Amino acid sequence: MSDWRVRMLAAAGTEHWWSVYSAYLKSPEWQQLRTLVLERADGICEDCRDAPATSVHHLTYRRVGAERVADLIAICAGCHEEHHPHMPRTFSERWAAAADPTWERT
Repeated sequence: MSDWRVRMLAAAGTEHWWSVYSAYLKSPEWQQLRTLVLERADGICEDCRDAPATSVHHLTYRRVGAERVADLIAICAGCHEEHHPHMPRTFSERWAAAADPTWERT
């Protein structure tokens, strides 16, 4: 099991999850995986197939920290917003949401 996967599991359900997840998204492991997904999509959103892909979206968080390439899609900002309509956008909103037991990660 990857070190990141262990950290994500340990932080699950706690306010610490966002800080671990944020650190993971800056890691060389994530950057390498992100690059593979964006290259697979040839820079085009794999959802709408119209706009440039700017993000990599998790289809599942089941293996977060040890994702498979098939767990991820390259996606444009508009489609990413559609997939996460209730997701907090700012860092402070994310911290508040992580501390709120009624908020669900989607």
